[in-house]
Amino acid sequence: MTEQEPVVLEARDGAVAVITLNRPERHHALSAALSAALDAAITNAEGDPEVRVIVVTGSGTRAFCAGGDMLEMSGVEKAERPATPANPIGALTKTPLPVIAAINGYCYGGGARLAVACDIRLASTTATFRLPGAEYGLVVAAATLPRLIGAAKAKELIFTARKIDAAEALAIGLVNSLHEPEQLMPAAMAMAHTIARHSPEAIRISKLVIDAATLSDEADEMESHANRTLRGSDDQVARFRSFHRVQGGGTSSGLQVATGSVKFFGASEAFARSSRAQSCSCPGVTNASPAPAKDPKHRSSSWPSARTVST
Repeated sequence: MTEQEPVVLEARDGAVAVITLNRPERHHALSAALSAALDAAITNAEGDPEVRVIVVTGSGTRAFCAGGDMLEMSGVEKAERPATPANPIGALTKTPLPVIAAINGYCYGGGARLAVACDIRLASTTATFRLPGAEYGLVVAAATLPRLIGAAKAKELIFTARKIDAAEALAIGLVNSLHEPEQLMPAAMAMAHTIARHSPEAIRISKLVIDAATLSDEADEMESHANRTLRGSDDQVARFRSFHRVQGGGTSSGLQVATGSVKFFGASEAFARSSRAQSCSCPGVTNASPAPAKDPKHRSSSWPSARTVST
């Protein structure tokens, strides 16, 4: 892929919007550009009154999404960041449209969290999954994974950061079905068109009710707040640098990662203290103000039959 090629592709097949992550040289890692383009693609789908279902996948057969772009996150590569960072995972969680993930390879870290944010997950037989947040000193999918696979299994995968294959992902309920790689997209599209034929209002309300019954905004805010505290702590920086050296990405001297302000006590205590200071609406935190209300997104963009987004 050249620099001029879009990092997200958008297409339409009847009432189904197909959103394809397109950074194959980085296994579709979530750079600032890709995150912004994915957020925009979800906005476009919501703004098109003819779209009833979204399918999200990665180009090629090697990866769905390998997680956050570590070179950007470490400061090795600079990226222009908007004043308000894109939040495609939040957009997928909040969209009223049903979303199917077609997982075609690596599904790690933020990529796994992206898949978990979708309503239904179909995977190829070659897909693999991993949540390495604890290894890096971060919290990944702790708020959302338990509703799919139960608390005990979610704790196992998050605490150990071990890799699982497609067969285990199916057995524990992380994915709905497995398909040979060449049959993955046809299966996802067939399911999407089946859903699109049903009452859009009934589907949207059903999704709203199921999410209300199984998702916790409080837990999601706790996870986000914890990562704001953990990211840049001494422990997290050391772990990130160590991983980067092991992966051959350069020495710690080549990384420009802010060390943050967690200097005199551990990250767990830092989280507890800053929760009180920053009004996180978490259990056990007294005198906490409610978290600020999220601004509703305005979805007004129309969508031609096929287009691409590049940022």
